[in-house]
Amino acid sequence: MEVRSLREEDIEEVIGIWHDSRKATQTRIGIEMERGVTLEDSARIFREHIAPRCDIWVAQRGRELQGFLAISGSYI
Repeated sequence: MEVRSLREEDIEEVIGIWHDSRKATQTRIGIEMERGVTLEDSARIFREHIAPRCDIWVAQRGRELQGFLAISGSYI
């Protein structure tokens, strides 16, 4: 497995990973507003708020991204 910084060509796949995981996790713990969040909503939030503010690292096995980590100061 390789851990490396985010590349432009990774963004759509990372957005998909983030969207799926946040919907699964946050609806499971009862955050109802997440139920109606679309992939397009997640893409906009990621591009406008996360990507510009964070150092983003991805874990890749072969050609497939396994996950990512967005870091801003002490916030993960």
